[in-house]
Amino acid sequence: MVSLCEEYSADDRVGVWIKMYAFMVFSGVLFLRTPYGAAWNLLQYVEEIETSGEYAWAEAVWRMVVETIEDTQRKLF
Repeated sequence: MVSLCEEYSADDRVGVWIKMYAFMVFSGVLFLRTPYGAAWNLLQYVEEIETSGEYAWAEAVWRMVVETIEDTQRKLF
């Protein structure tokens, strides 16, 4: 993914680069589900990158963390 970001970082492709980088951050940092795959369901948020600042990202990350904790608790008990 990083090499693709570098490849598309030319001035005429900055929009593509921003979307790919945002997807990498969403899928690999904020909403990490597996170290070996991407969270493809997050592509919908990257498509309209100009309006992504209006989304409640803190709440979404919090919700994902709570769901992960609850899933882990169900598996352990």
